[in-house]
Amino acid sequence: LNLRRFAAPAVGTALTLAYASYAVSTITDDSAETPTNPTISLLMSACSVLESRPSPSLLATSPSAISESSLEDTVETITNWSGTHSVTLQKVHAPENRKELEDLVSSTEGPIRPMGSALSPNGLSFAPPGTSCVSLSLMDRVLEVNAEKRTVRVEAGCRVEQVIEALRPHGLTLPNLASIAAQQVGGFVNAGAHGTGALIPPVDDFVLSMTIVTPALGAVTVSRGDVGLQKVVFDMCRVGLGAFGVAAEYTLSCVPAHELVETTTVLTRAEAVESLPSLLKDHRHMRYMWIPYEDAVVVVTNDPLVGENFEAMEAGVQDPLRPLKDLLLANEPSLDTSLVDSMGMGELRDKLLDINPLSTPWIRKVNAAEHEFWKLAQGTRCLPSDKLLQFDCGGQQWVQ
Repeated sequence: LNLRRFAAPAVGTALTLAYASYAVSTITDDSAETPTNPTISLLMSACSVLESRPSPSLLATSPSAISESSLEDTVETITNWSGTHSVTLQKVHAPENRKELEDLVSSTEGPIRPMGSALSPNGLSFAPPGTSCVSLSLMDRVLEVNAEKRTVRVEAGCRVEQVIEALRPHGLTLPNLASIAAQQVGGFVNAGAHGTGALIPPVDDFVLSMTIVTPALGAVTVSRGDVGLQKVVFDMCRVGLGAFGVAAEYTLSCVPAHELVETTTVLTRAEAVESLPSLLKDHRHMRYMWIPYEDAVVVVTNDPLVGENFEAMEAGVQDPLRPLKDLLLANEPSLDTSLVDSMGMGELRDKLLDINPLSTPWIRKVNAAEHEFWKLAQGTRCLPSDKLLQFDCGGQQWVQ
């Protein structure tokens, strides 16, 4: 939900993540007794990678990639994709293989935080200022595709889009995606990403096994086939947010590649409420997008193509983006027309919102133009599932 569209002075929603900590050992005199069961040891490990929200004072002014700060050679500043949160860290480690990752985790003094692609709108993986983090961006290999078993084994730093492309020649794909595919698999799974569909589980349900690297036990592999406490560890680590160790490798289940038929319509709020049960029941994938200040709910459904015949219901001949482009050029006449014509919906809306983001009358105008865009964009199309389950989630998102 893009809260900027409400033009309210306070639009942040805080999410507090609570973690239980466990004693590593029981001290008796000058000796330390540690659990002998490796599973219990993992559960009781005093995790040095716990998550926390970044300080509100560390707000970025513009998006950027990981870049070295001019303060010190060892200091780096990281900004999330939306450009809304940033943090300055003492060091960003980037191991290239599991051996380097194991050496790093076992030898690092003080807290260290695993970080993915920094796509979260609330900077979920950012460590407290002055500490260190580990990026798995260089551990990005697709290790094995087993077409017969419909599985894929990947390093945790591999991006979802890389996995999809590696599966394509084998006639396979992932069962579901989030709105974008630029996430690293480690973040994709650990943060509990999900797509749409009432009967389709979150992506962590597709994990068959995973290997995490811990400070005390080194590399630990847990799998869906485990039993007892080991199975509990597997379930906890799937969406562990890095609290149990640094995810190094995953084996994921796949499904046959398939095409989806996507239908986009615009309903009133009353129609959307009335239709919700049937839409959830009748469609494999369904999402609602409510436009504030407008009696409009955009409904997008996706269903498997049945047979080979498909007749597209084209959107109108007019450019659906024209209402947004016209509004932007009317209020920013100095902008180059060719630049405006090259923008997508999310970029256009961000530009429009930036003109007067706290003015309710202005936000109403922007949202009215977006309503017109969606009315013009109504129609159907048929594409491979990975092309449709990714979608423009609407530009920058502010989440506190």
